[in-house]
Amino acid sequence: SDVYKRQPMNDKSIFSISVLACLAYSLCSISMTLSNKLILSQYHFEFPFLLLVWQNSFTFLALYLLNFFQVLKVEPLQWPIVKTWLPLNALFVLTLFTSLPSIQLLSVPMVTILKNFQTIAVTLGDNYFFGHHITQWTALSIVLMFGGSVVAGLNDLQFNMWGYISMFLNCTFGASYALYMTGLNTQLKSSFSKAYYNNALALPFIIPLLFIFGENDRAQQWTHWDFKFLLLLLYNGMCGLLISGSTFWVVKVTSPTTYSIVGALNKIPLTLLGFLFFDAPVNLLGAISIAIGLTGGIVYALAKRSEYLNTEDRLPSEIVSNGIKVIKSCL
Repeated sequence: SDVYKRQPMNDKSIFSISVLACLAYSLCSISMTLSNKLILSQYHFEFPFLLLVWQNSFTFLALYLLNFFQVLKVEPLQWPIVKTWLPLNALFVLTLFTSLPSIQLLSVPMVTILKNFQTIAVTLGDNYFFGHHITQWTALSIVLMFGGSVVAGLNDLQFNMWGYISMFLNCTFGASYALYMTGLNTQLKSSFSKAYYNNALALPFIIPLLFIFGENDRAQQWTHWDFKFLLLLLYNGMCGLLISGSTFWVVKVTSPTTYSIVGALNKIPLTLLGFLFFDAPVNLLGAISIAIGLTGGIVYALAKRSEYLNTEDRLPSEIVSNGIKVIKSCL
């Protein structure tokens, strides 16, 4: 991402870097969500704050060691930067805090539906605060993805009030986090330096919650610390490290709207994996929802590509033809 800033590039190179950043973030996000779901639901690890402490500690220590052995450079903690970073960090912790109970209490398809409200909020905020124009094709892509997730959610007959409340709060804090992250001006240039600050400053917020909610005592009585679970925890920590860096990379080379759209598109493979591994119902509605959501993703990808390559006049025909192909192949 630093190369992107330092060297002049043509539009195709910038677009390629943006795609690479989005793919990296998408893969890390999907892996993180699934590992959280396995730990919290399948293993019945009812200690969400302890899991947050683990994820943030792993990322903080890993980046510290990588910097110590000069594998990569991470800026040291400095109070002037810390002061500007604290509001973002508070939103980060609140987003993590509200995501865990929503994943635990709601099915994967239902999380898919509700998370799209964050995409809409970020897009509107991106336009209001940063003046990024909302094109008709961006709006169409959001409508398609939201419609697809609603169709998917028709399979989900569960209702959990606390799960819905936590998801609403998660969308609110997540949208605020994405927008504030874009507007934050600091001396930190590296995405991993930003991740280092983010995770280091999260720990003082989360650790007291272990004692307030008694997780430190209850975790000592938990009896499932087997080798497979420890491997899953290690994998979960690595996902936390990679998603921290890729999140700041995506926002740096694209925009809050693109960052949020990618997060929404992640729910398509998550829905498929939910059908396969978490006993979510699957039928014709599920197939239709995936087709609609994937079409929305293609609309947005082509819209962004046309912006980089200045081919907006060709965009409608491309969207129609590709959208029809996707719908036919999925149905």
